[in-house]
Amino acid sequence: FSIISFFVFPWIVAKMTIPELGETYSSPCSCDIRTAMIIGAIAYTGSLICSLAFNMIGQALTFALLVGAMTIVGVLFPILIYHPEIIPTKTGFFIILGVAMVFVSLVMSVMAGIKKEKNQNPGTEGTRNNKFILGIIFAILGGTMSGLLSLGMNMEWANNIKTAAVNFGNGEASQASNAIVMLLLWGGGITNIFYAIFKLSRNKNWNRYTDKDSKWYWLLLVMMCLQYSGSVILWGISSTENMLGKLGSSIGWALFVGMIVISSNIGGFLTGEWKNAGKKATGIMIAA
Repeated sequence: FSIISFFVFPWIVAKMTIPELGETYSSPCSCDIRTAMIIGAIAYTGSLICSLAFNMIGQALTFALLVGAMTIVGVLFPILIYHPEIIPTKTGFFIILGVAMVFVSLVMSVMAGIKKEKNQNPGTEGTRNNKFILGIIFAILGGTMSGLLSLGMNMEWANNIKTAAVNFGNGEASQASNAIVMLLLWGGGITNIFYAIFKLSRNKNWNRYTDKDSKWYWLLLVMMCLQYSGSVILWGISSTENMLGKLGSSIGWALFVGMIVISSNIGGFLTGEWKNAGKKATGIMIAA
């Protein structure tokens, strides 16, 4: 998954949309390329940390907390740092209001999760509570680190690479972000591959790749890779000023992560994660 979705597909898309991709990366300072890959590595390490929370607090709550933290870092911080003049305007008011609503949703999600945990596991408050709290910490920490993807899009190194993609790579301005997304995914792919190797070696289940019944999983794997790489690349394209204006990275990020939390919550309910959670806990989660 990491090889195809983090390395192969992003390179294909970048090469197709930016004909002189090599010239793009040879023009800016090499420090810009390193910075992009470091930020990608940090952001996707956050995703790995967040994945540890799935078994602790469940899919729906994990994604709700992840996206809440991602929204605050990826939407609010870029505006406060790079576009502070927007804050006192009507646009700024609605953006701040939206982020505040996300924060309220995050708190409600935690409340729903706590009630769900009590209803599904009565009489096991001790160890279960500690594990639950740790899961919440992992999800929020992972979301905070993942939000660096959006914040990074506003930094000088990102602008340098986008400019090089247009001036030296012969790419269109609306597609220039593909040169950045590729580097971010490459950086994230490195951490994902090392983690996968560690888990496969520790659990001693490399043999599953050669299992006769696994051939259909390879097809599903390719489909997952296409969906994931495609979603990140489309977010990158939408974040350009040509698409959503100078606040494109923030607005695009808000829409991107918003759909993540909606789809993950639907998935959580469909898989029975909230079964026996209680009407009150379920109601709060739906409202959040």
